Amino acid sequence: MLEDEPELLPEITHIWDWFLELTATRGSNGFGVNPITYTEIDAWSRLLKTEPSPLEIELIKIIDSVYLEKVAKDSESETKKSA
Repeated sequence: MLEDEPELLPEITHIWDWFLELTATRGSNGFGVNPITYTEIDAWSRLLKTEPSPLEIELIKIIDSVYLEKVAKDSESETKKSA
């Protein structure tokens, strides 16, 4: 997913794995990808019988924000190249 993917600490690799599971199911709105919502996290956790802590959920949301910024930046770069 990342060009220079950093090595994660073993204590947090599960959060990255959870993010990857959630991001694979995200939708789009015609202008780009949608953020991962708390509703999606809730449904995912109930279906998989996973109980992320509030901190783990917040970390997923932070990772998602960084991901969305990167997607928007990449999209903007592509738009400028094609113009």
